[in-house]
Amino acid sequence: MPDLAQSLGRYDLGYLQIVAELWGIEFAATEFSQGIEILIPILLDSQIAEEMVQSLPTEAQAALADLVRKDGRMAWSFFTRRYGEVREMGSGRRDRARPYLDPISTAEVLFYRALIDRTFFDSPGGPEEFAYIPDDLMPLLDATQVISAQSFGRAALPAERAFTILASDRILAEACTMLAALRMGLPEDQIPLSDYPGRYPLTQRSLKALLSAANLLDADGIPIPEPTRSFLEAERGQALAQLANNWQNSKQLNELTLLPQLILEGEWSNDPLLTRESILKFLGNIPAETWWNIESFINAIHKQFPDFQRPAGDYDSWFIRHAEHGEYLRGFENWDQVDGELIHFLITGPLHWLGILDLAAPGEGKPLTAFRFSRWSDALLQGVAPQDLPL
Repeated sequence: MPDLAQSLGRYDLGYLQIVAELWGIEFAATEFSQGIEILIPILLDSQIAEEMVQSLPTEAQAALADLVRKDGRMAWSFFTRRYGEVREMGSGRRDRARPYLDPISTAEVLFYRALIDRTFFDSPGGPEEFAYIPDDLMPLLDATQVISAQSFGRAALPAERAFTILASDRILAEACTMLAALRMGLPEDQIPLSDYPGRYPLTQRSLKALLSAANLLDADGIPIPEPTRSFLEAERGQALAQLANNWQNSKQLNELTLLPQLILEGEWSNDPLLTRESILKFLGNIPAETWWNIESFINAIHKQFPDFQRPAGDYDSWFIRHAEHGEYLRGFENWDQVDGELIHFLITGPLHWLGILDLAAPGEGKPLTAFRFSRWSDALLQGVAPQDLPL
């Protein structure tokens, strides 16, 4: 079968630019031959190819696996009946319409990533058009690399994890500041906190809730002397483990009440511990040391486990109002604004503040798009002090 150079050689510089964009590759080539020289070594890098496959939608992964099982080629008519058409258009129309941004089929998803191409091969009935995987790309997409449909989304692309924000223990400094301020009677909203990334930075309200869950505050929000003294005197790893463990097992801390855009009304109740346990269970399916796309994780739960915090599937009796426009967010159609936002909050909020997840974005100040388990996550999720924190 043709190799990647032969496959790409049938197209133009604009197509190469599309491939580079979808693979998250910096591409400054101004000539076609230069573009080929830039792209091919990157596309044939086994780790990058694996990340691309992991990032594909479930249907595209299935189509690619189907081709691999058939030795890398399938009659074009059969392939398109199963996986959809690739729209025919010249380079000018393609560059104007940008079909790769809104593909109509699984076939288009694969075609604009240069994972498949089409050409004529000899067959018993004469020349016949086939879909195929380029010959030198095929070994990278063997059974060990073509991952079965991921239950919880996809790996993050390189561009989605370009700017990393590693987990830290700075919440300990924030906790010390708040405990001292509360003991002095300083109003909660005047307690200074440092900046945290994303649309859910650590707020005084959230930190106070975490300290209450750690049994450091009484019912009036005042530090309890003996537990507070023990916490402040503990080694940093032990103190961080205490916060993480108490958060993980708290029945009182209710993250849904901490989303600033939601107003909870009425007598209904939810189970925050069950919710937390469900999300941690889902996260347990994410490969270790792998950056994972946040939105794909949320979307996968939406499709497969939407009732993770509502065991009875009740979307009508929870009276939740949007703080900005005042409308009630009832019904399954508002899942993204309530349940989906809660997952985003847990990932980019407590799980990051407490040192369990690293975060990443396409660039500094850009919206968060990826997460992975931190170097401390195993210890913290077991309630154990990480070994490499300073005393």
